[in-house]
Amino acid sequence: MKKKKGEKEFVVRESPEKYISDEEILSIIEKRLPELIKKKPSLKAKLRDMLSDVFVPREDIGRILEELRLQRESSDRRFEEINRRFEEINRRFEAMDKRFEAMDRRFEAMDKRFEVIEKRLEEQGEAIKEHSRCIMELQKAVMELQRAVAGLQYAVAQLQKTTSDLETSFGGLKRTVSAVGRRWGVMAEDAFRKAFIEIVEKKLDIKEIKKWRVYDEEGIVYNEPCWVEADIAIKNEKHILIEIKSSPSQGDIAAFFRLGLLYEKKEGVKPHLSMLAVFIEEKDREFAKKLGIEIFTSEE
Repeated sequence: MKKKKGEKEFVVRESPEKYISDEEILSIIEKRLPELIKKKPSLKAKLRDMLSDVFVPREDIGRILEELRLQRESSDRRFEEINRRFEEINRRFEAMDKRFEAMDRRFEAMDKRFEVIEKRLEEQGEAIKEHSRCIMELQKAVMELQRAVAGLQYAVAQLQKTTSDLETSFGGLKRTVSAVGRRWGVMAEDAFRKAFIEIVEKKLDIKEIKKWRVYDEEGIVYNEPCWVEADIAIKNEKHILIEIKSSPSQGDIAAFFRLGLLYEKKEGVKPHLSMLAVFIEEKDREFAKKLGIEIFTSEE
């Protein structure tokens, strides 16, 4: 092979008499290849194609390096996460250590409490022994009392027999007195009602007190349908509902309060409630006051 004119010529001949070793070939390539590539750039592309299976292209190397970098960053993140987890585990172990220390303190406190309880149980055991002794003495006293009670029971039995005879004797008298009492109560209520109505008419300048009577079909007053009545006085558009009882109970007062509710429902006006009584217990007066009922007695 010859070079162009003006260039140094060199000839490589293959001689059957002389063998060229691999080292000599490599030496020639290293010395002459860069100069040949510079003179003939197309040779570089041919060499790249020829050696593509052996050498990795620069772009692939860059991509591999980028992948290695990404893997390294991923590994760094994983190691950081692992470090954070270990730190969290360490914090948890520290918290557990503190809890165990607190539990140890609690167990120590419980031991002290158990010691106190054991001491108290011993003291209570001694107290129980003393109580047992006292109970035995009490049992002896109870036996003596039982004998005494037996004698009293016999005496009481005799007294009960005597009392039964007296009750039989007083039974008729009691029925007579009850009948007289009921009759006197009715008469007293009627007389008190007439006297009070006269006083109210004069004091309040009311010309007339009427009787208000209505059928309670819903059973508001006495929990069943029935006729109900009361005295009613009206002055300056104020309705005064009046109930008269010789000695009203809380049941009578509650019924009169419900009667006021019935009046308001029927007439559309809320009445002022006034109850007249010959006598009333203080507790019943307080009960009426809570319900807004004004009480007048014979003393007033």
